[in-house]
Order: sequence, then C-alpha cells, then structure tokens
Amino acid sequence: MYSRSVALIEDEPSHVTLMDYHLNELGINVTSFTSGQLFLQGMSLVQQEFSLIIISDQLYDTPILPFVQELEQSKLTTVPVLVMTTGRQEQVRSDTCEVHYLHKPFAIHDFRQAIQGILQEPTLIVSS
Repeated sequence: MYSRSVALIEDEPSHVTLMDYHLNELGINVTSFTSGQLFLQGMSLVQQEFSLIIISDQLYDTPILPFVQELEQSKLTTVPVLVMTTGRQEQVRSDTCEVHYLHKPFAIHDFRQAIQGILQEPTLIVSS
C-alpha cells in the first residue's frame, strides 16, 4: 500500500514511466497528468490529496510562473512543488507555495533523494 501520493505533470511518456516506477519503489502513488492545464482544470474535481506536485518546466501549455500563481490561489498552497528544470526558465519564488528545483539532466538517485528530502522521508539504502 502506498503511504503518499504525488501529482506528476509531464508530457513525455517515457519520463512518466521512469519516474512512476521509481516513485512506486519509494512507496508513493502517482497520478499522472499530461499537461499543467489538465491538472489545474481538474484540481477541484480531484478527490485525492497530494503530498507533492512534480512538474516539468518544459510543458508546451504551462509556463511555471502562471502555474505557481494559480496554485497560490487554490487549496493546494500547502503542497510542495518540485520543478524539473533545464535551467532555461527563470526560477519562480513564492511566499505561499514551497517550490523546489531539480536540474535536468539528473541521475535517478538525485531524483529519489530530492523526493525523499522534500517529503522528509529517510533515504532507502539499496545494497547490491
């Protein structure tokens, strides 16, 4: 059973598959959205509570600044946001939303550590 749930907003299917796998390995349920607009439009309809929102800053329909501004006006201001960034976009700061950045390309180990750090969960050590 999953202890936490995240919203993953990513339009590249292979990235969704990879992140979904590793999040599930951490005991995290993933609800995927292919666009930021679909997520924002469905916020009021979603009955699920999220522990984290993960979003790419390269989505065709969702610049990060308006996305965060929309979150600031919603009931999701307490949900931290992890922006996966190429560094081409200016970083967004917020007084009401906790916004973190993970720079692409990143190693899966770094992705997992970022998630665990934000959710304040102990790092799982896997021995080979």
